[in-house]
Amino acid sequence: MIRRGLSPLGIALLVTLVWIAPDTARADSAYIATANGSFGILDFGAHTYTAMGTTSAVYSGLAFDASNNLYTVEFASGRFFKVNPANGSGTVVGSGTGVKNWVMAGLTSGALYEVDFSSNVISLNPATGAGTLVGSTGLPVPSGMDAGGLTGNATTLYYTFNDPSLMDTKSILYAINPSACCAPQKIGTDTGIGAIGALAFVNGTLYGFDNVGKNVLTIDATTGVATVLFSFPGLLASDKVNGAVDAAGAALTTKILPQFVFGGGWFSTLYFTNTGSTSVSFPVNFVSDNGTPLVVPSLGGSSTTVNLAPRGTAAVLTVNSGSLSQGYASASLPAGIVGYGLFDFSATGIPDQEAVVPLSGASSTTSTLIWDDTGNFATAVAIVNPSNVATIVSITLRDTTGAIIATSAVSLQPKSKTEAVLRTLPGLAGMAGNRGSADFTVTSGNVAVLGLRFIGFAFSSIPTTDK
Repeated sequence: MIRRGLSPLGIALLVTLVWIAPDTARADSAYIATANGSFGILDFGAHTYTAMGTTSAVYSGLAFDASNNLYTVEFASGRFFKVNPANGSGTVVGSGTGVKNWVMAGLTSGALYEVDFSSNVISLNPATGAGTLVGSTGLPVPSGMDAGGLTGNATTLYYTFNDPSLMDTKSILYAINPSACCAPQKIGTDTGIGAIGALAFVNGTLYGFDNVGKNVLTIDATTGVATVLFSFPGLLASDKVNGAVDAAGAALTTKILPQFVFGGGWFSTLYFTNTGSTSVSFPVNFVSDNGTPLVVPSLGGSSTTVNLAPRGTAAVLTVNSGSLSQGYASASLPAGIVGYGLFDFSATGIPDQEAVVPLSGASSTTSTLIWDDTGNFATAVAIVNPSNVATIVSITLRDTTGAIIATSAVSLQPKSKTEAVLRTLPGLAGMAGNRGSADFTVTSGNVAVLGLRFIGFAFSSIPTTDK
C-alpha cells in the first residue's frame, strides 16, 4: 500500500505497475452457416466440424462489425440479421437492406458489405440493417446454378463467382477495393474449382468451400488457384457451406492502461473517443496485481462496457474511496477508437498530483525512453515480460552525446515484471546527475516499459517509443 510519508521514490516503486494482455495462440477456426440451417465451428487444424445450433433463415455470408457483433443476410431476400455466435440464432435488424441479398462479408476493420443480385457492392449499416449503394462490379448478375463467396481482409473484398457468360466453367477469384469502387480485379485465370460457395480469411489464410466436390480449400490470393485441404467433415458432407467467418472475430487492438488505482488517496480515469462513422461497444476489464479480477465498487464489478456513438466520447471513472486498490485496465479496441488514461493522487499538505498515461500495446521487443536524473529528478521504471517465454531484458543507457555510459540486464519469467528506481539496478548508478536515453531490449519474447519521473511529490509519466 502507498502511505503518506513514503519517499517519492518509494511511491514510484509502488505505483509503477504495468500489465500487458498476453498473446494467446489459437488454432484456425471459422463459424459456419449451411444451406440446411446448421451453425457451428470448423477447426481447420483438426478437420472437424462441431454443430452448435440452427440458423433462423438461409444465411448467405457471415461477418463481424467493429464491435465484434456477428451479422448475416438472408439469401434472396432483403432481411438482415444479428447472429448469436453461441447457437446461430438470428434477430432481424431494421427493415432490411433494401436490395435482394446475394452474399455478404466484412473487412477486418468491421466494415460490412454485400454483393447483391444486381452485382452491386452495397455497404451495410449494422445498426439499422440498411444498405447503401457503393457501386457496380460490372460482372454478370447471379442466376441459375451460379455460386458466389465473399470475404475481406483489412482493405480488400475477395469475391469468387462463376457464371456461364464469363466463358469459364470454374469459379474465378476477384479483388474489389470498396474505397475505390468497384471494378473487380481478376486474379489469375480461375480457381480450378467449379463452384465455391463461401470464403473466409482466417488468421491471414484465404479459405474456400467447394460445395460440389465437398472440400475445404485454401486459395492463393496472388494467383487465384485453389488447393484441396480436406473433405467436408461431419454434417457438412451432406450440406453446403453458405457462410464462413474467422471465429476470432473482427480485428481488435489490445490496449492497456498500465496503472489503474483507486482509494488511499488515488483514483484513475480512462477516456475513449470513436473517430469512426459507426457506433461501437467494447469491454474494459480490470485486473489486480496478482492477475485476478479487480472489483471496482464504483463500476459495480471487474469489467464495464463502453458504448460510443460515431465521434462520441466516454469516460470510465473511479473514485478515491476506501483503502488503496491497484491493478491494470485492459481494453480490446475496435478500429477507430483512441484513448488515454490518467491517475491522480491527493494527500493533506501537498498539492494534488496527476499524470496522464498513454495506452500501451503488447508486442514490442525494444522500448526506449528518455530520462533525466539531473538535480533532484529521479526516474523509476516497471519492466514487463508479457510473453509466454522467459527472457532477459538488456538495458543500455546513453548520455546526451549518444555514448553508452552503462548497461544492465534483468531476467524475467513468462508474464512477470519488475519495478525499480532505474539507477538502483546493477551497473546503472552512473546515470545520477546525467540525462539521456535508455533502451530495453529482448531477443525472445516481448518487453513493455513504463517510466515515471519524480521531483518531490510531483510526478509525470515518461512515454516510450516501442518497436
